[in-house]
Amino acid sequence: MDRFDLEEQICKGYNLSQNLKDLSEGVSELSPDEISNALIGLSIMIDLHTSKSMDIFKQVFKLDEYKYV
Repeated sequence: MDRFDLEEQICKGYNLSQNLKDLSEGVSELSPDEISNALIGLSIMIDLHTSKSMDIFKQVFKLDEYKYV
């Protein structure tokens, strides 16, 4: 992993932002359960993205478990 992988991962975060904007535009067509499921799904995606981003960050800067690699 290098800094370009980290940059690419950070840029992917903007896709999550766009997903939220798309949901906000289509929310009137969804039932409360569908809205809830969509928000929970996006929350999980954000958590996974953040975790992966931190893992790449640690690898690039040789932190924690990657320190001696």
